[in-house]
Amino acid sequence: MRPRSAPYFASLDLIRFLAAAWVMLSHYAYIGPMRGLVPYGAAGGLIGYTGYLSFAAVSIFFTLSGFVMLLTSESAAVPDYIAARFIRLAPGFLLCMTATALFLNWLHAPAAPDLATWFANLVLVPQIFGYPFVDGVYWSLVYEAVFYGWIALLLLAGLAHRHTLPVVFAWLVVSIANSLLLHVGAAKYLLITSYSGTFAAGMVMWHAYRNGLRLVHLLLLAMAVYALSLGFVEFSILKYPGGETEPAGLATRLISSAGVVAVVAAGIAFPMHRFSRRLAIGLGGISYPLYLLHQEIGFAAISDLARSLSIAQALFIVTGAVLAVSALVFYVWEKPVQRLLRQWKAGLFGRLVPDRLRQPAE
Repeated sequence: MRPRSAPYFASLDLIRFLAAAWVMLSHYAYIGPMRGLVPYGAAGGLIGYTGYLSFAAVSIFFTLSGFVMLLTSESAAVPDYIAARFIRLAPGFLLCMTATALFLNWLHAPAAPDLATWFANLVLVPQIFGYPFVDGVYWSLVYEAVFYGWIALLLLAGLAHRHTLPVVFAWLVVSIANSLLLHVGAAKYLLITSYSGTFAAGMVMWHAYRNGLRLVHLLLLAMAVYALSLGFVEFSILKYPGGETEPAGLATRLISSAGVVAVVAAGIAFPMHRFSRRLAIGLGGISYPLYLLHQEIGFAAISDLARSLSIAQALFIVTGAVLAVSALVFYVWEKPVQRLLRQWKAGLFGRLVPDRLRQPAE
C-alpha cells in the first residue's frame, strides 16, 4: 500500500470531547446517585435518560478508535505503531491514576487505594494480582489495549488494511455467536465480543473512506449495529443498592447502536475543516484526562463539598475544577512529555530496531 498522510478531522475531536462530557454528566447525574456514591438522588427526565444511555458514549470512543487506528497506521511500521500508542496513552494514565489515588487518600474516601493497588494498576489489569481499578472507568482502557494489540498483529500479518472487510466479518460472526449461543468468557475479553461492533464499525468506515462507500460496507455496518445491540444487554444494566434496573429493550439498544455509528459516520463525512484546528485539538486532548479524572475524584469531592455547600454549588465547582485540571494535564504534562518521548523513540529506534522492521508492514 502506498503511504498516505492521515488527514485531520476536527469533527472527531469535538465528538470525542462531547462523548467524555456525556460520560461525566451520566456519572454525576445518574449512575453515581443510583449507586449511592453521592448524597443526592438521580436526575429524572431527559437528563436522567441521557445518563442511563451513557453506555453509548463509551461506544463512541471505541468506534472512533476503530477508524483512527487504521487511518493512522496506514504507513506505520509495527514498532512505530506500538510506540505511538504507548506515548499517546501512558503519560496521561500515569499522572491521572496517581492524582486520583492521592486525592482519594487525602479525603479519606471509601474508595481510596493503597500503594499496592496503585502499583497493580500500572499493568492496566490489576485484577490479575487480585486488586481493583483505582478508578472504575479504566475498564474501557483494557478493551482499547486489547484492540490495539489485535491491530498490531493484523499489521504484522499484512491483514489490517488489505483484508479489512473479511477480518471484520469473521470477528462479527464470532461475536454474535458468542453473545447468542456460546457465552465463552475468555472470548468476551480477548475478542471484545460485547463491544466488537464498535471497533468493527470504525474499521469499516475507514475502508469506505479510503475506497468509496459500497453496499458491502452498509451490510457490515448493519451487522456491527446488531452485534453492539447484543453487547448492550449486559452494559445497559445498572447495579445499585436495592436492586437492578431491567436491561434496555431491543428497540432502545438498536437505536442507540445505530446512533453511535451514525455520529461517527457524520464526523467522517463532515470533517469541519473551517473549525479552529487549535481549539478542536485542545478539546480532543482534554477528553482523555477528563475521562480518567472525573469519576472517583468527582464522587469524593462532591460528597465532601456537599457537607457545607448546596448540591448545585458542589456540582458546579467540581465540574469546573475537573475540566480545568484536565486542561492542565493535557497542556502542561501530556504534550511536553509526549514530545520528549517521541524524541527518545526516534533515537532509540534508529539504533536498536532493524531497518526491515521500520518499514510499513503492509
